[in-house]
Amino acid sequence: METEDLNVNDKYLKAHKKVKLLRGFYLHLFAFILISVGMILGFLFVDIFNNTEFLRWLIATVIITWAIGLLIHGWSILGTRLIFNKDWEDRKMKKYLKDEEEVWE
Repeated sequence: METEDLNVNDKYLKAHKKVKLLRGFYLHLFAFILISVGMILGFLFVDIFNNTEFLRWLIATVIITWAIGLLIHGWSILGTRLIFNKDWEDRKMKKYLKDEEEVWE
């Protein structure tokens, strides 16, 4: 009974950690979208510098660099579960087993 309680508690703590990591990623994504849109709108409507080419490259560099960081953050949290999740594995196994049965029939 006590080991079951520990197992449930471990599962809870593991799930809690995953939720906190996912929440951090969503906040990162929200900040990226908000600031990127603000930078683009700022470029379109306000000419801070006389050299708009410099501003264009600055904004592009910041957005591209941050997007790469965001992708790495997302990949570290979600990993291959976006594409190769458990359902995908189950479908592929069933397909291969069915294909093998057809070969032997």
